[in-house]
Amino acid sequence: MEDLNPEVVLGMATQAPDGIVIIDGEGLIRFWNRGAERIFGFSAGDVDGRSLDVIIPERHRKRHWDGFQEAMDRGTTKYGDADLLNVPALAADGRKLSIEFSVVLLPAPDGSTYVGAVIRDVTARRERERELMRRRAEVKAEAEAEAEAEAEAEVEVEVEVEVEVEAEVEVEVEAEVEVEVEAKATV
Repeated sequence: MEDLNPEVVLGMATQAPDGIVIIDGEGLIRFWNRGAERIFGFSAGDVDGRSLDVIIPERHRKRHWDGFQEAMDRGTTKYGDADLLNVPALAADGRKLSIEFSVVLLPAPDGSTYVGAVIRDVTARRERERELMRRRAEVKAEAEAEAEAEAEAEVEVEVEVEVEVEAEVEVEVEAEVEVEVEAKATV
């Protein structure tokens, strides 16, 4: 693989359907491929040299940049090769996206560090998962309501049976009392 021309690798990175984004140590975008253009709706020219904040929702920026700075200071990321991160993101038109990505630190020949990410838009999948969870919750609530109604019906039947048994006992007791009264009356 050593004889593979770097232009071939760069061509693959440029044309990959997944987003490939590289930022420098200051958090400025230095590479933005076609996949990133498709996912986020920004052209490479629109974001070149801009802060990654263009795709990070406002409420997540502090946490992102704190973690970014820690990784830059340590020279390592806390995420392993198999870690896939899930975060919200913003598209150029303001839509909220759900993305998954892996991240690597890339040392440059001059000693500086870049951060590379391979990104996939999972918004549609997340929406399907939320819908499935909502449906499961509805089915569970319906089943619980049905079970509760059945339990209440069983209690009502038990109460009715007890009332009927008590009524039968009363009738039997009354009949015995009448028999005793009649027996005493004839004596």
